[in-house]
Amino acid sequence: MSSYSDPYDWFLDELEEVRTQRFHVLERRPTRSELHTTQGDSFARFRRAFGTCRLYSHRPGACLVSVYEPDRRDLCELIDPGGELLEVATSTGGRLFMARSDLEKPGRERLYFHRGFSKRARPLDEPFAAWFKTACARARRQFTKKEWFHRALDTTPFTEREQEIVEARRLFEWRIEETP
Repeated sequence: MSSYSDPYDWFLDELEEVRTQRFHVLERRPTRSELHTTQGDSFARFRRAFGTCRLYSHRPGACLVSVYEPDRRDLCELIDPGGELLEVATSTGGRLFMARSDLEKPGRERLYFHRGFSKRARPLDEPFAAWFKTACARARRQFTKKEWFHRALDTTPFTEREQEIVEARRLFEWRIEETP
């Protein structure tokens, strides 16, 4: 694996590799030079560059990683009765929250992670970029090599109806007759 100078360069590479439409849905797709105009590994920088996104959409309405507008969702009430946390992302591993006060001021973002049925969100000791890379790696592991190959090259297999047509064509017998 090559090393990258920017914490999101690997993601740009993946966006270029995957050809299947709607597998990665992003509000914006920055160029590498646009991404490199600012530095950092924060949630705010990711949102400025890519906007909201739904990634690894393996079937309609289902995705494995989402990053969205900070939002107060029902789950927040259970794990943060004080109302300080806003949900900012989800993955197959759990949900990511950010302190409401950190949205108004630039600088260090306090991120919190909630998994499964735990009663509290725990502070995350890594920046958003590291969490995002781990969440995407976990999502990619949900696909076999063959499935990932189909996603990357958009070589989606035939539907059942298309397969029936292919099978029916094999039954045709063609003849060329000369006319007198």
